[in-house]
Amino acid sequence: MGKIVKIKVEVLNCNSTEIAVNAVIDISWEECNIGHWTSVPETPKNVYAYASFLKVIICLMKAVKDTDKRSTFLNEAIRAADLGLMLGKGYQRQLTQAASLVASLINQECSVAPVQNSCARKPNESEINENFFSEKPNAVPLDRLHCPSLEEFNAEHFSSRIPVILTGCINHWPALKRWNDVNYLLNTAGPRTVPIEIGSSYTQKDWGMELSSLQDFINKYILQRQTKVGYLAQHQLFDQIPELRNDIVIPDYCCLTDTDESDCDVSINAWFGPANTLTPLHHDPKHNLLCQVVGTKRILLFSPKDSEFLYPHDETLLNNTAQVDPYHPDKAKFPKFEHAVIYYCNLRPGEMLYIPPKWWHHVVSLDVSFSVSFWWD
Repeated sequence: MGKIVKIKVEVLNCNSTEIAVNAVIDISWEECNIGHWTSVPETPKNVYAYASFLKVIICLMKAVKDTDKRSTFLNEAIRAADLGLMLGKGYQRQLTQAASLVASLINQECSVAPVQNSCARKPNESEINENFFSEKPNAVPLDRLHCPSLEEFNAEHFSSRIPVILTGCINHWPALKRWNDVNYLLNTAGPRTVPIEIGSSYTQKDWGMELSSLQDFINKYILQRQTKVGYLAQHQLFDQIPELRNDIVIPDYCCLTDTDESDCDVSINAWFGPANTLTPLHHDPKHNLLCQVVGTKRILLFSPKDSEFLYPHDETLLNNTAQVDPYHPDKAKFPKFEHAVIYYCNLRPGEMLYIPPKWWHHVVSLDVSFSVSFWWD
């Protein structure tokens, strides 16, 4: 934290507020990106968030004074707000309100030209054939259960840790209709900055991350085909953009909990990308309801009892990820995999998949897909 303290002293002698704020942002950015994110102290995160908020104000003032460059300054303002929300800590309410305000100003300044392509695309029958694994002796299709009561879901699946597809539970979500329209997403959140995963999967050498506006991401990866896949994955988009949060509702099943606390904390993540986005075989420590809004995903699950057959990585950061590729297993390298039982399904729009804690799952999109996951204890 020495750098931040030093920069605060230097700010007092700085003639330009903007230069000073940018300097604080740069130094706190460095402090926030040393080591793993969870080990970064709170102070640099708070400093980064506050400095980002000041930058938003500066950019708005410049947009008022210089109308010729108004659009440029507004885009700088919303990017600063989004980076503050994603990387900072504290001032979340102020940054969220500022980002929503600037987004509305940008939409007024230059409306997004409508595009013809829709997110919705029906994959062909060979793609959605749920009998893909039917010939495998250890493959079992997942059951579907229509809108069970809390008591039924708790007794038959939550308490017993048995995965199941739930149907008819999110038909009331506005997202089911709205998110199929690319123009809705562009008009609602087009200028917002989001993190994009580039490459086949996080276990491969070609994988990386970049920051992009949602508009650029949609134009490049959703409306066009690219050599590399881009994926807005495992991002708390709805904390960042409340306008999209209003299109979904936390399922009632999330009130069931293993803890003694009456109110459980539900983490909501967005998963948006083109066909062939892939999440390798892994497991998570929390309960998960994966809700499919747009497109179809093929999902494979394996019981925690079969963990030894999946060959988890030895590295600490990847010990929840399997080495084996369930679609193309190397029998010589992973001979025990043939003993694992595969539970499989195609998750369609309007359906939810309950994934219990520690259950291994592999996910691939069959077409343009938008999913929402709810994680809780």
